[in-house]
Amino acid sequence: MESVLRYNKLKYDKSMFHKKIYLTLFCVYLAVELIYGFYVGNFGKNLILKNDTLFYSTAGWNISRGVGYTFDGKTPNATYQVGYPLFLAFLFKIFGNRILPVFIAQYLMGAFSFILFYRIVEEITSRRLLKIIALFLYFTHHVIFFLNAFVLSEPLGLFMFLIFILCLIKYLKYRNKIYLLLASFSCGYLILVRNVFQALPPFLLIFSFFGKRKFLKECLVLLLISFILVAPYAVRNKIIFGSYKLSFITGKNLFEGMRLQEKKSAQISQDIAKNPAKADAERFKFWLSYALKHPLETLKNYAKNFINLLFSINTADKNHHYSILGFFLIFKNVAVFIGIIIYGSMRRTFLNCLGKNDFVFISLIFVYYNAIFSFGICRDGRFGIFSQIPLYLIFVFILDQYLKRNPRIDNILPSKSN
Repeated sequence: MESVLRYNKLKYDKSMFHKKIYLTLFCVYLAVELIYGFYVGNFGKNLILKNDTLFYSTAGWNISRGVGYTFDGKTPNATYQVGYPLFLAFLFKIFGNRILPVFIAQYLMGAFSFILFYRIVEEITSRRLLKIIALFLYFTHHVIFFLNAFVLSEPLGLFMFLIFILCLIKYLKYRNKIYLLLASFSCGYLILVRNVFQALPPFLLIFSFFGKRKFLKECLVLLLISFILVAPYAVRNKIIFGSYKLSFITGKNLFEGMRLQEKKSAQISQDIAKNPAKADAERFKFWLSYALKHPLETLKNYAKNFINLLFSINTADKNHHYSILGFFLIFKNVAVFIGIIIYGSMRRTFLNCLGKNDFVFISLIFVYYNAIFSFGICRDGRFGIFSQIPLYLIFVFILDQYLKRNPRIDNILPSKSN
């Protein structure tokens, strides 16, 4: 009886210790976010920025007041993904057409994202040193701080992205179906926020066939639930615009990503307001024909975009106030990438990692995003967060496996958490 009570007390103390860590990390990250937001100059201001932020804010307000997903209050729109405007509409419905609650929500969501990242790291490794390294890599990603201070979809997208990864890893580890359902729902909403992930469920499903169908049922559930979530919006676009696509900005992104807008843009229909689906399809057809005729130039631009995603050549800050942080981010990501190559190649560490389901799925997500998005515009550092965060997780995973295979080094380091 005494041993049971002692065990329960130790379990309770450990739980309280973890809660204190989560609360401390949450408060520290939130405080730095607020300081950064005030310094950037957007926090606390009813500020509508140009382009993306103007569209998101206006569309969200129109949804909240019952005139549908429109920009002018009358004409149905589907140029951008609907997930973020729906999020804004929810806040506008409660607090009115004010930006301050949006900033507060995004700062809170940013701090929770930091905790989600830490929870993923806890599932990957029990080594305190590696946890500290992982937190440092995420905490010093200044572009995330920057994005939380603007009305942009990336903070919400990153939040759903981390929920998806965490729930998927926890399902693979504990086989609890609740985690699979949460991963599926978060993936579905992630697609509505960032439609670049719309092919991720079928991509994972295809992989399940190569993996001797061990995860065929799980991937089918993921595909089915995410499809159910996005299907109503896809049907809406089919009825209004004649296309099941979730947004009609793909052609524009391909143009900008492959640097084609100056070569042939005059020949592409600009009547987006009347039929954005047709205009987007025309852009896509021209991009495809140009890519097939000029494969070397396409490959060169693709390689540039791939490098931009990983190493953030340009940061999201157009005023260059944080150029030092931008250079540090590039240096840090290069060091992580080199570390993956070095430690992964030592004593069959990478081959050992391939035997771990969670590592394989994180790597597949990393490969998928880079492979798909490198065709589009990548010259803004904000797009790299969905590439670099999995890169940090892969680095921690490989380093953890390397230490397991090198006990002499492992014994020197403060390896295990209490």
